[in-house]
Amino acid sequence: MEIKAVDFNSLLIDDKGQADFDMANTFNGKKSFVKQLSGKTFFVSLQDKHHPLKVLISHEQFLVHQDQKLVKKIEKWLDRQLVETPYDVLCLIGFDSLERTEKQLEAVEAAMDVLEERIMESPKKSQQTQILYLHREAIHQKKHLNEYLAVFIRCKQSTPLWDELILRTQSTLDNARQLVELMENLREAYQASVDNKLNDIMKLLTVLATILLPINLLTSFFGMNFENMPLIHSDIGIYLLYIVSGLFIICSVTYFKRKDWL
Repeated sequence: MEIKAVDFNSLLIDDKGQADFDMANTFNGKKSFVKQLSGKTFFVSLQDKHHPLKVLISHEQFLVHQDQKLVKKIEKWLDRQLVETPYDVLCLIGFDSLERTEKQLEAVEAAMDVLEERIMESPKKSQQTQILYLHREAIHQKKHLNEYLAVFIRCKQSTPLWDELILRTQSTLDNARQLVELMENLREAYQASVDNKLNDIMKLLTVLATILLPINLLTSFFGMNFENMPLIHSDIGIYLLYIVSGLFIICSVTYFKRKDWL
């Protein structure tokens, strides 16, 4: 089994698959895919955010595009007798990529839990931007897991290791889908929390307006320009107004507290 790092931009293969290889190699989209070339040779692209890979694989060869670190890791797998065929190498690379994706999903879920607690305590406008970022990240991971699953199914071999990789990928994909749904629930929780805060503010303003309304009526009444207004020439008139206003406030606040409106 030949395993080495090469430059795919100058690599030549057999004439039958050269055109397909050149087309697949020059694909610049951020998408994981597998392309069957001549015979049983496959071109595999795994677009990991931190470690994108391009691989040319057959039953006898495993060529990777300019990645000496990966070659050294594969050599360690060979020394530990973890792989026997190039497809076993691809399977272990799949496990590595899947493990990184799982850690990223766990980070998104942890950030979502923290954000949910903060939203319940005090919703802020900046939290909406954080929700949008986490939502995009969850959708991004779900998209890549779908692509991984398609690649792994296409390259699948009849071994327990490949069966485990497929099942684990499907399980992680289900978790990513659930995380996207939970993100929608978090957005709804944020909106509900904002609405509740707005309702509390409106309730407080309404209560204050209700408390001040009798006082406004009294001041408007005694502010009229009539000569024969009651208490207008009395020395205790202003004090009676203060006392009556204070009683209104005390009675209103007591009533609202009993009704649990304050």
